[in-house]
Amino acid sequence: MSAFAINNEKNLDEVEILKQTIEILKTDLAKAKREIDTLNQTILEMNNDRAIEILEYFNRCGSIQKTASRYNMDVEELYNMIPEWDGCNDGLQGADDYNECRKEIIGRQQWDEEQDTIKRTRVDSPEELDEIVKEYKSGDMDLYEIADYHDLDIKYFFKLLKDLRLINNETDAKGYANFYVQHLGSGCEWDGEKTLNMID
Repeated sequence: MSAFAINNEKNLDEVEILKQTIEILKTDLAKAKREIDTLNQTILEMNNDRAIEILEYFNRCGSIQKTASRYNMDVEELYNMIPEWDGCNDGLQGADDYNECRKEIIGRQQWDEEQDTIKRTRVDSPEELDEIVKEYKSGDMDLYEIADYHDLDIKYFFKLLKDLRLINNETDAKGYANFYVQHLGSGCEWDGEKTLNMID
């Protein structure tokens, strides 16, 4: 038997092993997804069983975040469950932290559109520009905090960062992964590549 035939047979065996491994991993993944669904359903049922207790606490404290923390729930999950348990949105919308939670869940893009927010698209003085640069370089404030503090449109803020050569591309901005989630909402996650077209 030639060396080529031996190598070819060896390659075929390796391919077959890889195919079998892939099938095993697919089966394991499907099983894990079923287990996660079962756990999520169990948690949902437990929370539904405690709905009256949770609603009573929520109505006393008036905070979505405090209630979620007390009952070990995700803020977004509780935000969605309160109207279902309550039968209306009144209690949810009356929460002290309703706007803060809504902004986090739906994302700043949708929030700003709903509020019909108009922000500045220019910086008025060299002093303000220096302040913006210092705040950005320090990393103490996230991108939205800086833009909001200076009442700047977020796209303009990114353009400003590029014009000042603080970034080359949108994704170079400090804290971009966090910004991505803030912009689109808490259900999103940056994959390390996608952009939001902040810089045209």
